[in-house]
Amino acid sequence: MNKFIKKSIVAISLAALLAPILSISSYADESIVKDISGNDRFSTAVSISKNGWDKGSENVMLVNSQAVADSLSVAPLASKLKAPVLLTDSNALKWESKEEIKRLNSKRVIIIGGYNSVSKNVEDRLKSEGYKVERISGNTRVETSVNIAKRLKDFSSGKLEEAFVVNGIRGLADAAGAGAVAAKNNAPIIFADKNKSEEIKLNLKNLAIGNVYLIGGKSSLPNSFESVARNVERISGSNRQETNLKLIDKFYKNYKAVYIADDGSRNPSKLIDSVLINAGIIASNNSGEDVAYIEAEKSNPEKQK
Repeated sequence: MNKFIKKSIVAISLAALLAPILSISSYADESIVKDISGNDRFSTAVSISKNGWDKGSENVMLVNSQAVADSLSVAPLASKLKAPVLLTDSNALKWESKEEIKRLNSKRVIIIGGYNSVSKNVEDRLKSEGYKVERISGNTRVETSVNIAKRLKDFSSGKLEEAFVVNGIRGLADAAGAGAVAAKNNAPIIFADKNKSEEIKLNLKNLAIGNVYLIGGKSSLPNSFESVARNVERISGSNRQETNLKLIDKFYKNYKAVYIADDGSRNPSKLIDSVLINAGIIASNNSGEDVAYIEAEKSNPEKQK
């Protein structure tokens, strides 16, 4: 078993990952397995919110349950605001999400994505119920991620030290793997078009970010990306799991908990669970202890050895 799992004390499963986690954790020196998942992704989000915010939250993030790309870059902002992430359908707010917003006694709802993702009807309904509503969106997923980064900068006294850049089309699993680290480091996740490194260079310059981690290999982010900022370091592996574990090896030396979710290899929409981990759990972690996120292939947990 690899050294990462041996360090773990608590493993928490989401979605349908409990059986693989039991297999993985059987190798650990000392582990407790806890399942905080719900019956579906909506109730899982609510479960995480209740687990981390028993006394409520002034802010809450709302994302479309199917809009994985938009939501994957939200973790650092959610962490900065210490805000839970809840899910919605495009045209209607799920009852369980609506009730959780009430329980949290939230004052502001931050919607991620355009009207095709979360409709104006949902926004107007929230406003009519007395919530202050803010929407962060863009014409593309790249632009949305940059606009999220701008808001993160606003809430960070106008200064960001570093950023994580991933391929916005092929690198969604890489964004999921980087989410917990980015949230911990208050660093935005910037999506990129592999053919537009100059666009990313300009965005980073406008954000005044000089330190960048490229997540993924050269087929995802070509050599031209290695000059998008003053200091650039690439972190990549032969597959999504190896890239994920290299992130853990670099950024987590003494973590106390491991959170495991589906790696999205069979169904990319399953990466929404990682959004809930990287944003919700990291944002609610008030202990100061490091927590790590691992992507697991549901059908082959042995790959994590």
